[in-house]
Amino acid sequence: MKIAIRLPRIVPLLAAILPSIVHAQTGTQDQVSPTAAVPPVQTASFSMFSVLDAYQAQVQAGLAGRLEGFTIQLSGNQSVSVMTSIRLGAGWNTSPAVFQTVVSNPTTGANDVFVDVTSANITVSPGTFFVIEIRGQNVDCAINGTYLQPGSGNPPYSEPIFWDGPGCFVDCGWHIGFTTWVLTNSGTAFCFGDGSGTACPCANTGVSGNGCASSVNPSGAHLASTGVPSIAQDTLTLTGTGMPNSFALYFQGTSRTSGGAGSVFGDGLRCAGGSIVRLKSEVNASGSSTYPTGSDQPISVRGSDHAGDVRTYQCWYRNAAAFCSPSTFNLTNGIETVWTP
Repeated sequence: MKIAIRLPRIVPLLAAILPSIVHAQTGTQDQVSPTAAVPPVQTASFSMFSVLDAYQAQVQAGLAGRLEGFTIQLSGNQSVSVMTSIRLGAGWNTSPAVFQTVVSNPTTGANDVFVDVTSANITVSPGTFFVIEIRGQNVDCAINGTYLQPGSGNPPYSEPIFWDGPGCFVDCGWHIGFTTWVLTNSGTAFCFGDGSGTACPCANTGVSGNGCASSVNPSGAHLASTGVPSIAQDTLTLTGTGMPNSFALYFQGTSRTSGGAGSVFGDGLRCAGGSIVRLKSEVNASGSSTYPTGSDQPISVRGSDHAGDVRTYQCWYRNAAAFCSPSTFNLTNGIETVWTP
């Protein structure tokens, strides 16, 4: 049972647009719990003075990628601060923090402050739960958010907040304001065996977005990329699907072949051109494989890539059955990506 003297100060305010300083993010905005309210929702202020004041805002990701960070709105004098943490899973959450840092108010007043969590390399997908934890630092600081009396309408954000233990805070109508950002840019697909570029060698056209058809898959094989092409935090992954259970070679190029239209090569189209680096040969299982996995070198290391490099990727796979040309191989579509610092 909580002691009454520890109950933090929470002040409902009239809805207002508060001044802010916005940090420019490079990722895609995902989840939003507002700080400026529209009636019947009220704007609220959560006192974060004591180190005993710990709130957890439960977040359910809606995008796939690497969590770039989150924005909260601090209020108080310049340099007042709070401790912020990320814990994986739903709230109330006592698992070890995967990220933690102290953030300070840049100027006196109310300011949006962006917390960059890319160093923690937190990968999320739609439905992933995590909590943003905020704890006081024995200074007079506040976090802004909203309040909606239960039964008055839909809450401004669907997930609850918790205060120092299980069970949503007070009457479940309170929400700390935040915005989360996810890095989703992993590459651009190009060079399809669907007739949009160079024709497949034997009229073996695949479906839109794939390579040319093979003896085992009339739709053609597909190459997809996930993760983030960052030299410092490389999580880029290539996955080929729709192939025979045979050898598959993942390789890197420095340009698009024929301007991205591709050129005939074996039973398919060569998409990745220029200077070629063989990344690794894999053995397909259930028609698919992935690079890198396990102890494999990251793509940026294996490919000797640097920030600013534009690189193309493709998967070559063996297709030994008599099907199209005298060659016994085919390829997926291509992927182009730009490496960031």
